[in-house]
Amino acid sequence: MFGTLESRIDPSAEKPRAMAPTLDGAVENVAWGGDDEGLEEARVQTRRRRLRHVVVVFFMVIAAVTIAWGLGGAGHPSPRPRTGTSSSDSGGTTGSSNGTAPIVLDGQSVNTVVPFGAKTLWVFTVNEEAVSGGGQGIELTTNGGLSWTDATPRGLNVDGGDHWIGNFGALSATDAFIVFGHIDSGPQIIEMTQDAGRTWSKVGTLPTPPGGCELQFVNVHDGTCTVLGGALGSMTVSVFRTANGGASWRKVYANTPNTTSATKGAIPFACDKRIDFINARTGFALFFCNAGSGADVEESLNGGSYWTERPVVQPSAVPEGGGGFSGPPVFDGLNGAVPYSVGTLSEVYVTNNGGLTFHPVYPPDRRKRWVEDIASPTIWRLTYGKEILATNNAGKSWFTVTSDTVLQTNDYGSLTAPGGIVQFTTPNDGWLTENEAAVHSLLLRTTDGGRRWRTVFVPGTKRL
Repeated sequence: MFGTLESRIDPSAEKPRAMAPTLDGAVENVAWGGDDEGLEEARVQTRRRRLRHVVVVFFMVIAAVTIAWGLGGAGHPSPRPRTGTSSSDSGGTTGSSNGTAPIVLDGQSVNTVVPFGAKTLWVFTVNEEAVSGGGQGIELTTNGGLSWTDATPRGLNVDGGDHWIGNFGALSATDAFIVFGHIDSGPQIIEMTQDAGRTWSKVGTLPTPPGGCELQFVNVHDGTCTVLGGALGSMTVSVFRTANGGASWRKVYANTPNTTSATKGAIPFACDKRIDFINARTGFALFFCNAGSGADVEESLNGGSYWTERPVVQPSAVPEGGGGFSGPPVFDGLNGAVPYSVGTLSEVYVTNNGGLTFHPVYPPDRRKRWVEDIASPTIWRLTYGKEILATNNAGKSWFTVTSDTVLQTNDYGSLTAPGGIVQFTTPNDGWLTENEAAVHSLLLRTTDGGRRWRTVFVPGTKRL
């Protein structure tokens, strides 16, 4: 579980959530002008164009989930399922794509992978080489990759103009969202599906210009877009909130460079940080501090407008380089876990009271720079090279698994280090994405706890 955005929510376990209290602040409507000037230059400068916003999707419980193929809804219908093939039939070329650029379908790379249960997986693919006119798409499998359904909204299977898909996230096996628009200007449109991609409907727009905020939905109605302003190891925070899928937004919180830990109800300016919500009301500010200040957590219980520092047992050693939380929290009820790294050391912070307090759990051989995949509050998989260090009981006992492929090296000195992003959904079932969001990416699957991995072909991508 890392970086981008993934989820392990059982939609059948979802209960009606109490709405957050009315939050102060007016809806901020932002209008943008401009055209496609500079698009090519921007595209060449960053191959990972679709990571301009960070999509964060949270996982509360592990479950095997099934697809409910419903009818109805408005928006884009999706084509029929496909089996191990790629096709240009999904939708049509967009009228606002670059008419002078050649259309390059297939040959896409795996950009985002979001699993649910043992066999269900959403995959967002993009062409990372074409300046414009490259293929892009959303694929869904419910049988572990044996067959796929093209869930791409009609008209968005080719990028260009105001049809660049910048974000993709999934909340369940049936609910997902995308954000698309011009690559560097203009409104960014949010569309959602609640029937596994059969239909998509426009629900709103982002509250900021492209790249301005980190988008997260906790259900199809409630979401946040967080603006993080970095400044030499410190960071301002502004939180926008929606309760209607993005149709309107409120700015509910903002700090300044003068905000300190003594400021009541505020997130201090010091340190880098990430903002993660686990439901419409409860969110966490998780710190990463370069000055060796240890582990710091702030929690909000009213949708992000007021924050309280939580007691955290500090790590046993904090090197001069500092450390901090390296991933989002994973909750099931009151129990939660979040990965933490400090220098070359690894540990997992856990809570058993909904985040009121946190304490560290240290793995064996913690001096190895493990990459931590938190599948649930109790199921953790730590990887390095071909080794998996595993626990199914929140670190009370551990066992090792030797893989037949390199899972992660953490060799940051290499531009193309072997390994990739590991995401387990059950103790036995997991996915490995090699070179995610890069050319020649590859998807693999295990069903035996990580001992053996097989390549899974995703429609639209290159057969390697």
